[in-house]
Amino acid sequence: MDGSFRIPNKFKNLGSVLEVSSLGYVSKDILLYELSTNKTNLIKLFPAIEVLEEVIVEGVLKRPKRSKTYKKMSAVDIVRKAIANISLNYPSSPFTSVGYYRDFQIIDKRYFNLNEALFEVWDQGFGALDFETTKVRIFEYKRNQDFPTDSIAQKPYDYINRNKTMSGAYLNDYGGNEFTILRIHDAIRNNAINAYDYVNVFRTDFLKNHLLKKEADVILNNKKLFKISFLRNIGLFEVTGNLFISQENFAIYKMEYTINSRYREKLRHSRQYYKNKSQELLFSVVLGYAPVDGFMYPNYHSMKNNFRVNDLPKFKVDLVQYNLAKKNFIISFNDNVNEKNALKKANYKAKFKGKKVNIDKIVHIDDQVILYPDPKIAKSIFVEISQAETNNKQVSNIFNIKIEDIRDLKGNYINEPSYRDVKQYREFFVQRIVTKPGAALNDSLYMNKKAPIFKKQPIARPENTADYWMNTPLPNIDE
Repeated sequence: MDGSFRIPNKFKNLGSVLEVSSLGYVSKDILLYELSTNKTNLIKLFPAIEVLEEVIVEGVLKRPKRSKTYKKMSAVDIVRKAIANISLNYPSSPFTSVGYYRDFQIIDKRYFNLNEALFEVWDQGFGALDFETTKVRIFEYKRNQDFPTDSIAQKPYDYINRNKTMSGAYLNDYGGNEFTILRIHDAIRNNAINAYDYVNVFRTDFLKNHLLKKEADVILNNKKLFKISFLRNIGLFEVTGNLFISQENFAIYKMEYTINSRYREKLRHSRQYYKNKSQELLFSVVLGYAPVDGFMYPNYHSMKNNFRVNDLPKFKVDLVQYNLAKKNFIISFNDNVNEKNALKKANYKAKFKGKKVNIDKIVHIDDQVILYPDPKIAKSIFVEISQAETNNKQVSNIFNIKIEDIRDLKGNYINEPSYRDVKQYREFFVQRIVTKPGAALNDSLYMNKKAPIFKKQPIARPENTADYWMNTPLPNIDE
């Protein structure tokens, strides 16, 4: 997500070479022993400048006719060809991909709730339905305690009570399994099913759901790729993205898909909304494939989305006590109270045995409010409350106070829910592809894809687990 990687020292000691490549840039090879181990190494790539075939003089040699044909193809033609060639370019036989997985959240530019794992994904091939047939083996996992946790943000999505939601969108939590959520959002692998809006069924819906444009070609590892941008505007939602497609066999190397929303909770019913052009990310998917033995296999997959959690109220009652001798109630708040609100009798709805109790006097001292009920019935109220406590009975059955419209000095209303916006990330980096795997393991050794990754899941470590490594991020994004 942030372009950072950590490389184990063993590769440096072996004299290994790090190859860095990115679409549109010249690849670079770096000797690992030249890198520093005690600071962040910044590696810069230079833009790839395409050498035009027209300036190469080769006597009677001419440009291949096939290239001319491809040059004339429209964006729609290219994508249609790429979709039609999925069965040719991607494996139909079983294969495994071993890699590093992590999911985490970012709150105020800091990592929270970081979970890490090494997975082996046993894929039955693109001819089989992914969710129904693919199996996942957990080699190793780690709930990284070097990063802070936030128990509220960790909870599953809850659209019934609105405790954790995406504004204007719905995300199935699949039992809390974040890796399953990531896999579902691979529209190339899941090209025959309804993967997600607005890709829907990639094979049949993508072309009709998006407007396509052919951009300038890009270079990846000295190969030319078509770059096809796409967009769609649907009411409050805007879809943007890119497909990077081989000019040789129309294999899709990379897919970027983003949905933004101009949805705003407070403005969506007002005319002011349409003057507000700011956007909010719903989710973004980046999907990469790479050629191995003649077919395209998973290389990396990342997904991010924003969500909102219903947090604890910023202003609330900490404690309610009573003084039998002085016949009053002492209400302690978690912050100092606005005096104007505190002294308003209408803000306190008191009932004794279901009947309204008038407040005779109010005293306000910083974060406390002292209520004196009507003296005509005060004595009987406090006697019965005292007796109820002595007999271990619920005091609320005979007396209760409802507090309304009271604010603290910062303007927060009593018991008003507060909200926090959180960024959620899931990433999987493939470290090894096995095109001809051996026999599958017993089903009991594979992960339950409808349950949280880190709760009562089987761990099946192979002897070569040490060959794979975790790419734990730096503690702070600013680093």
